[in-house]
Amino acid sequence: MKPAIHTSAFSAYDRAGALREISRLGYRYVELAADLSETPHFAAHAAGVEDIRALRAQLDLYGLELAAIDIGGWDPPLCIAQLDEDHRKRAVAHLGNAIDAAGALGCGLLTAHLWGLPTAPETEPALRAALQQSIDALCPRLETRGIHLNFMPHPGGFIEESDPTIDLIRTTGCPHLGYTYGISHTFGIAQPDQDAAGIIDYAGDLLTHVLISDTHAPWRIIAPPAVKAHQHLVPGQGDIDFGPILAALARRGYSGYLCAHLISERDRIHQAASATRERLERWLAAC
Repeated sequence: MKPAIHTSAFSAYDRAGALREISRLGYRYVELAADLSETPHFAAHAAGVEDIRALRAQLDLYGLELAAIDIGGWDPPLCIAQLDEDHRKRAVAHLGNAIDAAGALGCGLLTAHLWGLPTAPETEPALRAALQQSIDALCPRLETRGIHLNFMPHPGGFIEESDPTIDLIRTTGCPHLGYTYGISHTFGIAQPDQDAAGIIDYAGDLLTHVLISDTHAPWRIIAPPAVKAHQHLVPGQGDIDFGPILAALARRGYSGYLCAHLISERDRIHQAASATRERLERWLAAC
């Protein structure tokens, strides 16, 4: 397992600044935010040869390697599960370009939230069908480029829980899809009485990426239960028990990234990123 960090917590910086700071903080691997509305550090959906060359030069300058490119998935131009057919086809074209960009950069992983538009309980069957159409169109391109596309459940998405997300990925028939486990989402995405190890075991070989951060248990956070409120804190500052999680990952033979996703720490990201790296290194050394 390898420590990495997501650039989303460096939203106050442009891409060059974010990569510079990440390198200074001792990281080698980076997941690049490529959404449109939150942290657009790389427009993968529209990137051309010069854009790719510029990014490669910055990565080389700061001694960084791409762990993944995160397209977000909630922005309409990048959401491939939506009911407006013209918008869906446009998003598929954009994601196809992101696949090509990832291939050109030698990055084998694109990540996204499992979003849907419009998201409402009654639209879930139609959103499943729309997603399947999109995957059918994209799977040959993923195969040609040697890229995996991972989905992550999230509160607000058209599927919010982990096991149903994994089931959906399995039923698409595309072998180039995978599952991202966001650890700080555990309280909101687990089945009743399911712990983090259960999420990991159920995902099995589909689990190919892990976002690591901490959160307090929902009962500590003042918000309506339906919101499924959570945080993205330095590991060890909340209520997640990371010992069993690391043990479960090791038991499954997981050898991918543990990518720090510290968007609750944007106002103190230097201290948070440094503390997280040091903690991850200690934990991994003890595995």
